[in-house]
Amino acid sequence: MPAKRLLHWLGLHESKFCEWKHRYGKVNAHNGKIPRDWWLEDWEKQAILDYHRQHADDGYRRLTYMMLDADVVAVSPATVYRVLSQAGRLGRRWAKPSKKGKGFVQPLRPHEHPRIISDNGAQFIARDFKELIRLLGMTHVRTSPGYPQSNGKLERWHGTIKSECIRPGTPLCLEDARRLVTRWVEHYNHVRLHSALGYVTPADKLAEREATIYAQRDRKLEAAREQRQAKRHAARSAAAIESCAAAEPWDGRSGAAIALPALAN
Repeated sequence: MPAKRLLHWLGLHESKFCEWKHRYGKVNAHNGKIPRDWWLEDWEKQAILDYHRQHADDGYRRLTYMMLDADVVAVSPATVYRVLSQAGRLGRRWAKPSKKGKGFVQPLRPHEHPRIISDNGAQFIARDFKELIRLLGMTHVRTSPGYPQSNGKLERWHGTIKSECIRPGTPLCLEDARRLVTRWVEHYNHVRLHSALGYVTPADKLAEREATIYAQRDRKLEAAREQRQAKRHAARSAAAIESCAAAEPWDGRSGAAIALPALAN
């Protein structure tokens, strides 16, 4: 009997029959979740959560590159966001949209724009200050009165040093404040990853080491993907061998597979 006629009598579509024929002899696990090669492993998710617990004040993007540089785990910012979101670690419901990239154009190289931007304080409009600027071969730009957005980078610096250094440290005297600020400036320049610089430190940007850092991060990400893929393939191969061994029982005395009795119709 032709297969088409039989399928018509059974009320079965041809595509479904072809799908069953293609799956014939394979392990019946088609309804289960199939792990993809690039999916994170459990220890990687736990490492992200543990690192976030130690650096809860840093955003998920900065956290990603900090973990990459410290060889904790190699993942993308989107993956870190997803893991933290699923764990309920991102609860900023009223976060304002970022206005990054809408102000002063970031220089492409260190000292590309040798100029000073300041407000209109008496010290910045003094004759001696103008002479100093001239001797240094720089230019001086003053912001509009009553408009601090004209000097947004410095205002942002003030906000950062207040939120990350002054308020958490709570200096009790002038010497204490100097000690806190000196230590934090060192951390800011050599440890803290700067988002506007592509998540490298200002010291690395000044030394033009960002290309090397980016290349190292890319290599770590690719190596992590290949390692996950190799583990998934090894797990699949082991599962296939176990299923074949279970399907054909082995007779150790005769060295041949035991023939299973045929089922009666």
